[in-house]
Amino acid sequence: MKMKNCIKCGFSLDDNAKFCSECSAKQPIDQPKNVGIGDKNVISGDIIGQKEEVHAQTYIVHNYQNDKAAPQGECVLKIWPDLSCKVHVDGEYNCDAEEGKVTRLSLRRGTYLLEFNNIENSEDVYSCEHKLSEPEELLKVPLKEKRQERERTEKERLERERLEKERIAYLEKAELIIFGDGDKKGFRDKETGEMVIQAKYDNAESFNEGLARVKLNGKCGFIDKTGKEVTPLKYDDAWSFNEGWAIIKLNGKYGYIDKTGQEVIPLKYDDAWGFEEGGLARVKLNGKCGFIDKTEKEIIPLKYDYSTVFCEGLAVVLMNGKWGYIDKTGKEVIPFKYDEAWPFSYGLSRVKLNGKCGFIDKTGKEVIPLKYEDADHFYDGRVMVKLNNEFFYIDKSGNRLK
Repeated sequence: MKMKNCIKCGFSLDDNAKFCSECSAKQPIDQPKNVGIGDKNVISGDIIGQKEEVHAQTYIVHNYQNDKAAPQGECVLKIWPDLSCKVHVDGEYNCDAEEGKVTRLSLRRGTYLLEFNNIENSEDVYSCEHKLSEPEELLKVPLKEKRQERERTEKERLERERLEKERIAYLEKAELIIFGDGDKKGFRDKETGEMVIQAKYDNAESFNEGLARVKLNGKCGFIDKTGKEVTPLKYDDAWSFNEGWAIIKLNGKYGYIDKTGQEVIPLKYDDAWGFEEGGLARVKLNGKCGFIDKTEKEIIPLKYDYSTVFCEGLAVVLMNGKWGYIDKTGKEVIPFKYDEAWPFSYGLSRVKLNGKCGFIDKTGKEVIPLKYEDADHFYDGRVMVKLNNEFFYIDKSGNRLK
């Protein structure tokens, strides 16, 4: 029986067929005989011709009215993509295939891993394992479905991201409070009562600077308001964030982390305190105290037996059994001569010498004589003192108040 090929998909048809049984395309009839390459098709008006591109083990015909059989011993796999694509056979590039047209591959019988990548967007991929056994086979390549699937997946991804951003923006402003479920702790939205972070921690502290310290199985770390662990729960202890940094403790040593969880100052100190006014932190190593900045530079050498934090620009420090005062440059502004001393408050500091208390200003001048048996701290312009076993209040000039 005489055969012909579909002018659209290349499927083999009876010579008298008016429509393709594969793609339903209408077929030309009564084509004049002996029409050659370059002649005009009297029905369609197209110029008849063929263009061949030869690739490794590939035979491609772009005009299908003048079909050409595959070499002897090989099969013809007709590729019909709905989008123009690059064709790969067993992982190697083979050819390009044009949208809506048949591209013929001449291959030996066997099983092939085929991959088709949309030329306009390589993310649209259709792949399959095809067993070639017939002399001529047709493979439709549904890349449009892959494109639609990709676009749908991308749309869903963007929507999830949008909703997550809205959720995070809300949580950043929301007040989360700790709640208990049995012996476990979690967080819920104070306003709505909705559980935000499941109760799974052995201990938890309130959020500070957007992060909360939590403890599980004896180890501490920090979470954000979405419940994400900003730092792994691996530390023996940790303290809340202050000025963007937090103190951590591991194996008896102290260090600092930032809000990304990075250990910005290594775990090497015997004790450590938070960064205070002026960007300084008190640390202790080998029994001596001093102050470092956030670059770990020792601004005030670690030579003191003890130190308080800075208050009103001065810190109280202990050396060789006597207390004195230093400023933030480390300068000793008030001599080491007192038996006891306390931080400044309202411009005055309580000191003790030879069993008697009084008050000095920031120059070291005794504003209130050291004659009292005991004294409290100034508050609201007055302070309680003890003299001759009697308690009474005095003002900042030392005058007794009624």
